[in-house]
Amino acid sequence: MRITPRFLLRLLVVGLAAAITGSAQTTTHLYRAGENDSGAGNGVALAGTTIDAAGSTNLSLAGAGSATYTSSTYAPGSSLAFSFGGGNYYAGAVDTSLTTSASFVMELWFKPSSLSGTQALFYNGNTGGNGVGIVLSGDKLTGLAGGRFFAGGTTVLTTGTWYHAALVSSGGTITYYLNGVSETSRAANFINPTSGAMAIGGNNSGAELFNGMIDQAKIFTFTAGTFNTSMLSYSAIPEPSTYAAILGFLALGLAAWRRKVHGR
Repeated sequence: MRITPRFLLRLLVVGLAAAITGSAQTTTHLYRAGENDSGAGNGVALAGTTIDAAGSTNLSLAGAGSATYTSSTYAPGSSLAFSFGGGNYYAGAVDTSLTTSASFVMELWFKPSSLSGTQALFYNGNTGGNGVGIVLSGDKLTGLAGGRFFAGGTTVLTTGTWYHAALVSSGGTITYYLNGVSETSRAANFINPTSGAMAIGGNNSGAELFNGMIDQAKIFTFTAGTFNTSMLSYSAIPEPSTYAAILGFLALGLAAWRRKVHGR
């Protein structure tokens, strides 16, 4: 059998499709920070609601202070981000499906303007007694579940820098990742959300407010036992989807190879 570049390319595409199917990722919430929001633009005040992947407006602005969209340059494909001034946050309906036994990921990009005290980035539930989320404790990424802090991460963060943070619940364990690298982990035996809110830039009660920028806040589920860090959007182009971008690059490569073979 003759192995040609076309045959290898076909194998790569088939393998990629199989990997996508095998992991069975399903996005349940995606707050793109402006790309779906009517009237969004750099410096424009938030209109009171942001749109998730399903097109619903279940996350609304709460608190005082100015909250605007701002230009985002952390990665290609995302032109806007949420800008929080430490006086506002978002709170919407809690997602009760994100339980101890569920396989899910909460992830987002953030750029802190200050690194003092406790700042909640993305939380689902009630920080006083249930649920789980991603917070900052001083200059470290830290987990919070059911009102109990995890051990903090070891990486020292700096202001004015974009970071990717992810919370992965798999097999009864919660693991936190910073820029695709594991920071801290522990058993997830008390995270079941029963009340509170899904909040971005603060917690369900409007405390622990974040000062800085947040983009691409996302929650997705996956088939139990299939998680790997390639699922995270740390190295991905946020819009369009990573897989679509990869397939596009493969198509361009095939076209270039054909021109070379046929002298065109």
